[in-house]
Amino acid sequence: MMRRLSQGILVLLSLLVMTGCVHEIGNAVGHDIGQYLQAGFKNGAQWSGPVVPNDPNCGKQTTGLLTLGPKKFSFDPFGSVTVIPGKVGRDHLEGSTTIAAPGQKGAAFRFTATFNQPANGQSMIQGTVTSAQCTWRVALHRE
Repeated sequence: MMRRLSQGILVLLSLLVMTGCVHEIGNAVGHDIGQYLQAGFKNGAQWSGPVVPNDPNCGKQTTGLLTLGPKKFSFDPFGSVTVIPGKVGRDHLEGSTTIAAPGQKGAAFRFTATFNQPANGQSMIQGTVTSAQCTWRVALHRE
């Protein structure tokens, strides 16, 4: 019963973090990235795409969902299991979180990514999620 309640609270907090990060992008950090964000990330647009483990022992491919605010982001790489909050830098995203079940050692996750806009392709956010034992490649496209 207590475990189920803890899981429910984590899911609720994850949803609050994700929706709390949806802001107008007009005040984005840095002039260059601010212009890019205004053009490509209007009104807290969401980005999604594959989160692919580098090792088969690290689980299956999932679809990640990222929401940006003017200075912060929220990234859900594993389908509502973990939400990684972070900061929007001049030309990159960086965040981390630690998830711990009662009575267990916590699992730390770190997300780093850059904005990529190929000359003849669709804008992307590319990066990695890392933990102590696993690394996942991330390639997000605007929805």
